[in-house]
Amino acid sequence: MKLVVSHTENTELQQAFLDLDIIKLLRLCAPDLTEETALKWALCYFESDAAELSARYQLFHDLSDTAAAEAAYAAVCTLREELDKQKRSADTFHEVLYTYRVLKAFLQLVEALDALTAGTLTSDRLKKLKVLLQDIRKDPVFAQIRSVADQVPRTLPLSRHFYVGINTRETGDATEIGVIRDDVETTESEPLLAQTAPSASSTSLFPAMKYTRAGYGTHFEEYLLQHYEKHYHSEIMKVHKLLQSVRPLRTDELLELEDSLHYLVVGLKLKDAFTNAGYVLCLPDPSGENLESEALMYPDLALHLAHMEGKAVTLPTASSTLITGANHSGKTSYLKTIGQSLVLAQLGLKVPAVSFRFRPFRRFHTLFSSGEDSSMTVSRMGVEIQRLSNIMQQATADDLVLINEPMTSTNPIEAVSICGDLMQRFLNSSITHIVVTHLYDIYYLLKARLSEEEARHFISLITISTFHEGEGMEHTYRLKESAPLGNSYAMETAKTFQITLEDLLDDPALMREASAYCRTEREENMYEGGAGHGLSDTRA
Repeated sequence: MKLVVSHTENTELQQAFLDLDIIKLLRLCAPDLTEETALKWALCYFESDAAELSARYQLFHDLSDTAAAEAAYAAVCTLREELDKQKRSADTFHEVLYTYRVLKAFLQLVEALDALTAGTLTSDRLKKLKVLLQDIRKDPVFAQIRSVADQVPRTLPLSRHFYVGINTRETGDATEIGVIRDDVETTESEPLLAQTAPSASSTSLFPAMKYTRAGYGTHFEEYLLQHYEKHYHSEIMKVHKLLQSVRPLRTDELLELEDSLHYLVVGLKLKDAFTNAGYVLCLPDPSGENLESEALMYPDLALHLAHMEGKAVTLPTASSTLITGANHSGKTSYLKTIGQSLVLAQLGLKVPAVSFRFRPFRRFHTLFSSGEDSSMTVSRMGVEIQRLSNIMQQATADDLVLINEPMTSTNPIEAVSICGDLMQRFLNSSITHIVVTHLYDIYYLLKARLSEEEARHFISLITISTFHEGEGMEHTYRLKESAPLGNSYAMETAKTFQITLEDLLDDPALMREASAYCRTEREENMYEGGAGHGLSDTRA
């Protein structure tokens, strides 16, 4: 049986997960995951079906003991490993050994699953698992398995250690090797080494193994097993017959739990990471029409900072959101807060918020400011255009598009025009999207172009920042709905780092001209001031 439905890896989501730092976030909570396994895990468990997500949330409503989940996962892995070894057994002793280990692993798994499902359950899937465990325990064969597992070590005390003696030549090459004793045979045997009488026979547990050539020790295990079977032949045959009388119950159904238990372990570790950092988590509600959250945290940042303050975040479905503001004022953080939280919710996990209601998206598409193509055959601009083209072809009204600082490698006039066209196309296709940019003139371009109906779905958010003379920029890391301020505070930011126009321009005339230009451009925008910017379709 399975507690969680997984899918084949959805590679279309890979770039989005990398851009949103989902892999880093998962590994921060579950350090035993490699980058490869974390990515594969996320791609397999991303889900857009609200019913499946609700079933997963019920699992995490009922389960909170990470240690119990880890014990159950370790037990099911052990059972699978021992079954594989049993199938490869090539001799009677190994068959006995691994059959016994299979029985022990089976019993340990049942105990671990009982501990995991103890208490009151609301999840239908966990209730079904509990019924399976009850059926296993009620079966008379289960009592026989426990009895056989108890009898085996009494009938055949399996050695955990062998004590070995070796005779060597003066050159250091081994000539003989023998087992002096094991931890079952408690009687001390006369060692091969340092015998007082060279003609005396060895009293080693097994006869000495003669070395005929260097490196023959690679066959020591074969020698050891051969004589172990001979020494304990009677006991081995009794145990072999005993083990043939029972078989573990419902192993196929139990083994199917392996992936689901690993999923639960990762999810519970993520819960522990936020709880240990002092944050509240909630079970998302996937029945909303829009994203509506209360006291939502930026997940990645919350795990690095103590006492973060959450924010109310909303994202209407089919909306077009433009975010502008100063450098380092929280624009990208807001974008990633929404992206990471939605991905966590659509992995079926808890979210760091007081409440989180949303409509699941089918896919996520992202474009974060990129570098040159690794082959050096495509420019940075070319890479972004290719990505944007792919997004426009693939995205539907069921998807979410997140774009961060696009078109920074071309001139602002072209960049504004491209981004405006892009956002209008998304609006016309009812594709929910967010664009973070310093190109605030996109707002005025769209205001001039959009119909009244389109404008109802267009949202402009700004980050709130203030420049204090002598102290630098103060960022609140909060956003409000407003037309862009027309100032990214680039000059103020530069001044914070003691960079001024006077430092850059030696010529006083050029300095005055540059200062006047900055003041003028700060007060006007190219689509309300309009003339002379070469975009005729924006004029009245």
